[in-house]
Amino acid sequence: MTAGFKNLPLKRIVYRWVKCFHAALYQEPLVDMGGNIFMPFQEGRVEDGKVKLEEVTICRVNFTAEFKRQLRAGRTDGVVCYNGRCVYRCTWLWLDGGEPICLFALRIYDWERLGDKAFGRRGCLGWYFCDIPEGASIKTDLEIAGTNVFELDPFGE
Repeated sequence: MTAGFKNLPLKRIVYRWVKCFHAALYQEPLVDMGGNIFMPFQEGRVEDGKVKLEEVTICRVNFTAEFKRQLRAGRTDGVVCYNGRCVYRCTWLWLDGGEPICLFALRIYDWERLGDKAFGRRGCLGWYFCDIPEGASIKTDLEIAGTNVFELDPFGE
């Protein structure tokens, strides 16, 4: 059995933090241009009185692998606070259509360990559309060896 939250605007709360981290890192406000956040918990919705769990998309798997590669390469910007219990890291890249995005991960008190183990360990990962700020860390195409045991946890190997 899995416990859940109903009507908890966690994505909006995380996005508000992301806007603050962006402002702290780049000394400019983040203008909302859209994006997405994958939470560290299994997501779902209630349909006809039954819980329907969201499937893991290949987009999430690929973005997590890309983030880990940039983290290993030292191509991320970040904020660490609350004695290391809150870690925000981000990198900048372009989608296939040429749109610049910020790919980010957020860890708070190891919250990736709180989800149901049946669904695997997952962290908080997301992206937003934005012009790349001056001085931001931009992705590299270097391949740096690393493991990927936790394919949905951007900070886990």
